[in-house]
Amino acid sequence: MSFEEAMGWSDSRARVQGLAPDDPNASHAVAEAINTFVVQSGATPSVPRGAPMPTERVTQWTQFLSVVDLFLEAPHTKVSLLDSMRIQLRIEDAMNTDGQRYGDIETELLARIHLTQKDLSRQRSLAYGPRRHGALIWPVSPVLVTSPFGERIHPIRGEASFHKGLDLAANTGQPVIAAADGFVEYAGPHGGHGNHIQIRHSKTAVSRYSHLQEILVESGMMVHQGDTIGLAGSTGDSTGPHLHFQLAINDDDVDPIAYLPAIRTPSAPVEYGAVHDLVK
Repeated sequence: MSFEEAMGWSDSRARVQGLAPDDPNASHAVAEAINTFVVQSGATPSVPRGAPMPTERVTQWTQFLSVVDLFLEAPHTKVSLLDSMRIQLRIEDAMNTDGQRYGDIETELLARIHLTQKDLSRQRSLAYGPRRHGALIWPVSPVLVTSPFGERIHPIRGEASFHKGLDLAANTGQPVIAAADGFVEYAGPHGGHGNHIQIRHSKTAVSRYSHLQEILVESGMMVHQGDTIGLAGSTGDSTGPHLHFQLAINDDDVDPIAYLPAIRTPSAPVEYGAVHDLVK
């Protein structure tokens, strides 16, 4: 999925006006600056792979970072978490793309980019407080794990397979909530996962919610821990209503149990869970 698709920007108007309804501080100026930077990137003249970054591209970076500098000067009470994450993701995406197109980014520009990234992180900490990503909550309640993470016999194909998440008991139409604050990277149909939502909580941590009867969020939205994001169901490859919940760290699927509050299960006489924090 492209950055623009993750943001839910299907056209230029949406790119400017597609601001999260729960973030009144979200700025049209920031959305427009990001849009301009994206368009400029696509229009930059091609050069031989590994050649120095063209002066035109350096200028584009400088202009974009100047707008970000103005954003960083905003009072902490007026900081938009949505805008901050949009800027962060655009910088990371552009650095990755430019790193593949050109040789090393010139030292002065690279230093400025890194300083901007640190300032964005510092600004979010001051505005929203420390974000302890390890404090996940269960996406449905009450909690009953019907199929754990790991090897199992697939309930439909009847063959050995690796279950990349947890299956949690849920009734059709039961609210499903966000396990932590984050940015909705995708919300829509996803093959065998049925109606599916993917939320990015940090640079390294992503949670996924599958087989939903109904999706109540859109790509590009910010959600907060405990927000209702969908209704449980049995869409996709499913034998009945439940929630399939996945957690990935650095693109590797991990057992969500280790990151969630402790519970008791019929097979575990002692409490377990909350062993690790999500890496920021």
